[in-house]
Amino acid sequence: MLKIKIFAGCFALGFSQNHVDKVAQLFANEKYPVPQGFTDKDVNLTAPRLYSDKLILYYMLNMAKLGLFAYSTGLTFSERADIIELISTCLMESKELHNNAKMMAQKKGVYIHCPIIPTPSSVEFVHKQSFLGGLFSEKRPLIANEIANLTYNVERNVLGKSLIISFSQVAKIEAVRKYFVRGREIAQNKLMFLVCC
Repeated sequence: MLKIKIFAGCFALGFSQNHVDKVAQLFANEKYPVPQGFTDKDVNLTAPRLYSDKLILYYMLNMAKLGLFAYSTGLTFSERADIIELISTCLMESKELHNNAKMMAQKKGVYIHCPIIPTPSSVEFVHKQSFLGGLFSEKRPLIANEIANLTYNVERNVLGKSLIISFSQVAKIEAVRKYFVRGREIAQNKLMFLVCC
């Protein structure tokens, strides 16, 4: 498990710090106020660890997936050369983090595979224009992309709910604890919706 700690401590943290520094510099150049993130006052760095190496690896894999989605979308909307360059760098680093985290998770036997779709015996064609609308009205089989998105959303919400529960258990301030409890309920409701789809 030492390799996972080194991987988590160096690889992902280095990218994150670099991204924050670049965005802060960009904001400063444009005379935008730089948002204040968490400081040492917000986190007890001497507290015992809450999570296993496997959970940290799983978290990094999910954050890398989220980064790939966000940066690829941001790239399509960007027009300025400096922003395009920054987002392109972030996208490539997220890809590297994703690929390394996925390979590490597979190697450690903790990677969660998407559901396997049986190989069809023949080509099928859509004959109704209401095919996509049929997701909410007529019953029809889900297509691979829909299954993948549902799987990813369930995984992300289970992870988020788990983190929120752990944060609520260690929060020292009652208002913060209640905020996390509310987040847990929201995550649970979303999970119920996703599972019922």
